[in-house]
Amino acid sequence: EWAPSAKALALVGDFNDWEPKGEHWATKNDYGVWELFLPDAEDGTSAIQHRSRIKCRVETCNSEWVDRIPAWIRWATQSWNEIQFNGCYWDPPGTSEP
Repeated sequence: EWAPSAKALALVGDFNDWEPKGEHWATKNDYGVWELFLPDAEDGTSAIQHRSRIKCRVETCNSEWVDRIPAWIRWATQSWNEIQFNGCYWDPPGTSEP
């Protein structure tokens, strides 16, 4: 996620009950891009389930916390009782033939 003036950035969503754990905090590289790697579970399933709602929680240069839809997200959705949109992680189980 490119946010060069941000002080901190974490990935939050349904997968962590919207509260980042230690492994959900990103690190910023020299170009202002925040990077985060979430390994798959031991059984091979994704750390984030298909169609889970997610956002980046960002601490701005003014020390304010805001939630933003990640730039790389493919699908955004809005619940009937919410004003804000949420990013939706899109990783459908695929089947293919060799």
